[in-house]
Amino acid sequence: MKTYTYKGSTKENHMEVVSLGWQFGLQNIRKMSMGEKIAELANDGNERAQQVCESHPEFFTINQ
Repeated sequence: MKTYTYKGSTKENHMEVVSLGWQFGLQNIRKMSMGEKIAELANDGNERAQQVCESHPEFFTINQ
């Protein structure tokens, strides 16, 4: 089973992660970053979140 982990972002690409989070309706989360939440959704079986993680290796690590 694949597991997804958020690696983080830089100042230069932070808005791209924010934009990805908005696509999942995550604009008001507090306890974790949007990237961490997307990885959590992917780990919970959300296929769309898995696709986002796999298409953005600059932000997410995939462990098999």
